[in-house]
Amino acid sequence: GLVLLHPHWPAIPNEPNVWLLTGSIIVIGTIIPFQVMANALRYVKPATVSLLDAFEPLSATVGSVLIFNLVMVPVDWIGTLLVIISVLALNITPKSKIEKVDKIE
Repeated sequence: GLVLLHPHWPAIPNEPNVWLLTGSIIVIGTIIPFQVMANALRYVKPATVSLLDAFEPLSATVGSVLIFNLVMVPVDWIGTLLVIISVLALNITPKSKIEKVDKIE
């Protein structure tokens, strides 16, 4: 409860440029990529689009390391590993779910 009484983060200034930048982040970082992904479904299989969408946090991390010189700490590596494991787990079909196809002679 003490965090609510004395927050450790600074107050965000209520200025027009802050709202403009926040709106820009929302549009550029969320709405446009979602629309691009929806349009990609016309040309690419949904499974491929889904896989690429699931790897977006990982590609953003790689881009941050390469472009902005982000230094990865152990918790970042754990998060990266969890993203990779979850994407693989979602895309692996168990053998019991694979339909057997009879050979056509």
